[in-house]
Amino acid sequence: MAAAVVSATNNNLPRVPSLPENGDAKSKAEN
Repeated sequence: MAAAVVSATNNNLPRVPSLPENGDAKSKAEN
């Protein structure tokens, strides 16, 4: 749950390079 919150926060940030990295980490966490 916490990881999901962190991902949402990162997505809100204007960091473009962080978005793809967080997306991969989120996918691995779900798997």
